[in-house]
Amino acid sequence: NAAKVGESSGTLPKNLEYIAVQLEKERLLRSKVKAATIYPAAVVTAALGLGVFTFLFVLPKVIPLLKSLNVELPLTTRILIWLGEGAERYGFIILGGLVLFAVGSVWFVRQSFAKPFTHWFLLHLPIVRAIVRNANLSRFARTLGTLIESGVPIHEAMAITKDTTENVYYRNAIEAVAKRVGKGVILSTSLGEYPGLFPKLFTRMIVVGEESGKLEESLFYFADFYEENLDTATKALSTSVEPMLLLVIGLVVAFLALSIITPIFRVTGGVGG
Repeated sequence: NAAKVGESSGTLPKNLEYIAVQLEKERLLRSKVKAATIYPAAVVTAALGLGVFTFLFVLPKVIPLLKSLNVELPLTTRILIWLGEGAERYGFIILGGLVLFAVGSVWFVRQSFAKPFTHWFLLHLPIVRAIVRNANLSRFARTLGTLIESGVPIHEAMAITKDTTENVYYRNAIEAVAKRVGKGVILSTSLGEYPGLFPKLFTRMIVVGEESGKLEESLFYFADFYEENLDTATKALSTSVEPMLLLVIGLVVAFLALSIITPIFRVTGGVGG
């Protein structure tokens, strides 16, 4: 649409430049969002892999030793033996179930009927919600600003912007706003109907842009603003997830150590006495 407007208005080179900038910004935005999930996903995958290896191959060799000790086993050791025996008997069934669960979860998340649930969950999940909101607001502001600056009518620009937004709740809100704008309602008033998606500061700055006739400048300002917030949110995700994962791994290691070492100490203590 921006190219068509450029052809008719004689501003095609400038509009193509706008489109090129927008595509580059979109690529950078996607790379930031992906980068935020790589490290936590890698750590979780490694931890799960280590856990599966321990329960399937290490515990079956340790448990016979623990059961042969002629001492009263502590609760942690008895729990470990129960888990180990269960893993030895049903380990590959459990592993297969986990694989099927993972594949089924990925399939479920990608289905259109699941998006209202998954997108709502992401919009309300601590830390992650900041990434989702900043990414969608930045994409919305920059795409709409680029289209308006290219000469695309605002109601058409809103319709195009909707198609570039991934979150279903933002898409539905933008679609509703586009219809209201097409009927003559000003943009800031329409966006104000969705305070949970578009903050008050955002709509107030849109009012300023509409009154000054520089709406695209306000949108570009917020695009940069929310991209900076996105950088902060992605760093906060890694900073917050890392200690939680290390804590969980540390607790598991401590549980294993206590379960194995405690009965051995009891045996050596008894021998020494």
